[in-house]
Amino acid sequence: MRQVKSALVTLWMLLCGAYGTAINVVGSGNYQPENAQTLWYLQPAVQRDSKNSWMEYYLPLGNGHLGAMLSGGIDKDVIQLNEKTLWEGSDTEYGNYQNLGYLYIEDLSPSDVTDYHFALNLATAVAETEWSKTGKGGHIRREYLCSWPARCLVIHQTATQPTGFQQRIRLEGTHGETVSYSGNRITMQTSLISITASTVVQVMVNQGAVIQATEDGLMVSNAREMTVVLTAETNYQSEVTGYVNRSYDTMKAAQQRIASATAYGWKTLRDEHVRDYQQLFQRVTFSLDNARCNRPTDELVMEAESATADERCFLQQLFFYYGRYLQIATSRDGALPSNLQGIWCNTNTPPWHCAIVSDINVEMNYWAAEPTNLAETAAPLLNYIYTGAMEQSFWHDYARKMTGITQGWLCSFICTPLGHCDPWYPNHVCCATPAWFCWHLWQHYVYSQDRDFLRTRALPVMLGAIDFWMERLVRDKVDGLWVAPGEWSPEQGPLDDGTAHTQQCVWNLFDFTLKAIDIIGLQKAGINNDRLIAIRRKFAELDNGLHTETYTGAYGTEVNGIRRGDLLLREWKHYPYTKATEQQHRHVSHLLCLYPFNMLNNKAELTEAVRNSMLLRGERNTGWSMAWKLCLWARMGEGERCHDILRSALKHARTYNISTDPKNSGIYCNLFSAHPPFQIDGNLGTTAGITEMLLQSQGETLRLLPALPDAWSAGGSITGLRAEGGFQVDIQWDDNTIEATIHSLAGNDCSIIIPEDKQMEVLDAEGQPLTDAREASELLSFHTTAASTYTVIFNSSNGIGDTSMMAQKHQDYYYDLIGRRLSRRPHKGLYIKNGRVMVSPSYNIGK
Repeated sequence: MRQVKSALVTLWMLLCGAYGTAINVVGSGNYQPENAQTLWYLQPAVQRDSKNSWMEYYLPLGNGHLGAMLSGGIDKDVIQLNEKTLWEGSDTEYGNYQNLGYLYIEDLSPSDVTDYHFALNLATAVAETEWSKTGKGGHIRREYLCSWPARCLVIHQTATQPTGFQQRIRLEGTHGETVSYSGNRITMQTSLISITASTVVQVMVNQGAVIQATEDGLMVSNAREMTVVLTAETNYQSEVTGYVNRSYDTMKAAQQRIASATAYGWKTLRDEHVRDYQQLFQRVTFSLDNARCNRPTDELVMEAESATADERCFLQQLFFYYGRYLQIATSRDGALPSNLQGIWCNTNTPPWHCAIVSDINVEMNYWAAEPTNLAETAAPLLNYIYTGAMEQSFWHDYARKMTGITQGWLCSFICTPLGHCDPWYPNHVCCATPAWFCWHLWQHYVYSQDRDFLRTRALPVMLGAIDFWMERLVRDKVDGLWVAPGEWSPEQGPLDDGTAHTQQCVWNLFDFTLKAIDIIGLQKAGINNDRLIAIRRKFAELDNGLHTETYTGAYGTEVNGIRRGDLLLREWKHYPYTKATEQQHRHVSHLLCLYPFNMLNNKAELTEAVRNSMLLRGERNTGWSMAWKLCLWARMGEGERCHDILRSALKHARTYNISTDPKNSGIYCNLFSAHPPFQIDGNLGTTAGITEMLLQSQGETLRLLPALPDAWSAGGSITGLRAEGGFQVDIQWDDNTIEATIHSLAGNDCSIIIPEDKQMEVLDAEGQPLTDAREASELLSFHTTAASTYTVIFNSSNGIGDTSMMAQKHQDYYYDLIGRRLSRRPHKGLYIKNGRVMVSPSYNIGK
């Protein structure tokens, strides 16, 4: 009887269109987003004319553990699901990141709709769809969030129709799973080679509504309010030997989590989610005075190349916020860093396995974490490195197996969550990854000044990597320096001793490890003096990977302004660049010395060679490659080139298939960055590049607005950025003035490079001139006290005259609406400037 009833329901669904029969959708003519930090659309993703609507139009939610891609569907709402640790493979089989499955919400009485919109509010990490059904179908609103406190995906729907709505909720796996429906719950068990996963869904409705479990789903009828809560749990546990706890009851854990979450109502779940999310997201604000747009996001992206200057500024500002949103959504506390697609993948055979790729990609995923005040989101990467180097055996075994080295640890540049390392190319072992990984540990220290972290977590890992290289290095046959043997320059060219990429990584490893030992002290570092002396001796003769050559004209007499005889930085120590690689190759691995490292030390010849190498390579390439080049040109201080790259990077992408053709890269309508296909490093790396345009702190010396393009120069602000040395920095600027508020978190001395043609004043927290501020060699320096705030004001020397009253003039410049003097222009609301009522750029006057 149940089978007959199920078949009848399925037939009815087919007839009434719940399996995707096209309905007519009319977008809202008056929708305006709650704030400018919103992606919004007037058509559902599932009804778009696209060869890959998932990649182009679906919107991402995530809590660092559970990921969801939203279709915004009406008659059939499709929510595609991922769990970060769901990996098919083992410690001996490579495998792939997996698609967990799909949750469907299907309307049993579909009709045409009007007043439709689909939006993702980056300020709250809550998405919504809303529409009115034609006839007397009422108004429906659906909200979605992925909560870190509850560890659940939560969907809430309301309807104004007195008789409520009739819908079916069902779950579908991608591995032949059996799905069970009972009461108001759905359960699904997934079994892979090593990993098992349990998914649980619970549906709650208002009093008087009915939920009926059938073999095909949960049938909801007469409901005016419905909350759907979903969670998933796997047996992946990084603290367990081999990463898999085979005795762990994933179903019990998932059901307990669902019970805990559903004990609260929708409002509490939403409020707790927003509070938790905003304590991260709201740390940083970014506002360009001339950023304006009133078009849906897909229209803006599709027409980005012909957009107005104000719309381009708006898209760049929005893309910065989107990068921080994705950073939070894909990387919270946990055992695994974000992979090639962060946490979102809708296939079981993704490009490049959707792996943790460490010859640029996973590192780029975390470039923005520390400077954009999201240090917590770096924890999964730092934990992953510590666990692999100190607590699991796989990386130690890999070092012995692949290189014969008896000390330290090694992982390849393609790794799996289960400890398997793949050299990718036969007989090739890229050994640079551990040194580069250690740089991220060091970065967390230089930003946080956390000595306990440096002593207990970072330094032991660094010393293990040092041990490997102390044994691995060989003498160069030409100049006798210590070099890494048989290394590659990702992802091209021959193997060579002393390849620039690896040498720069290893040189930096020795450099910051010795600095860390000096900070912690020999005894607390757990090493003796003989070992320290041996490390220092090897470092003294270690090749730093900074060698030059001249352009031979092999790619043309003049290419991108580079002529025969111009100086280039060598990529291979013993092979000419023009014999070894493509002129426009996407990887610029030999330029790590400029970004993210800081190795040039203002040496004119090296700076010229690096700049020429950047010019020869060109600006256009894959999404993540343009993000890297954005960071490089920002470090060079060339704002106009940065802006050109941003314009290229934020045009509409032309394909969803694997391509390294620069003309195919860009972004999709959901702002996902295209390699193509979608790779999240392009999003996160571009956010790092925009940050680098506005604030740099390499060597613990601050540079304010070092690569500000003309398009942004009229005015703007960035607040809450972090800087090396333990500082938090707010910057406001207009045509003539730069004002920086420096929050000292660690009490270190502060040094700021004085912008050209600027006069300066330094004020303490009370607004009084700081008497110990000193100016020398274009550098402003002053002592700070921990937990104190300082204001630095740079004004154009043209027409300013005497600066002794500069601070007072600046403070007198802005007033609130009842005449109270303000210390700086407000970021939100209305204010008075020179007697005129002004509107702050980020203020929505309609609200």
